[in-house]
Amino acid sequence: MPDCDLKLTGARVIDGTGAPARPAEVAVARDRIVAVEPPGGLDRWTAAETRALGGLALAPGFIDTHSHDDRALLDTPDLAAQVS
Repeated sequence: MPDCDLKLTGARVIDGTGAPARPAEVAVARDRIVAVEPPGGLDRWTAAETRALGGLALAPGFIDTHSHDDRALLDTPDLAAQVS
């Protein structure tokens, strides 16, 4: 059984703290981030799927798009347009 469902390698993680992007690997299990490690930190993990991101930016978690369409939440509670 794999340790996680998805392992993302070779990413530049932007964590929202204001710190510069850093190289990292991210593990996801059951739609949850379960680990964020420096490169090589997930080498012993097995994954159902692994994707090499080749230096692309990755921002784990929720990103607030700061839009002014709060009314849309009442009309479409899943806000698919915001999370897609």
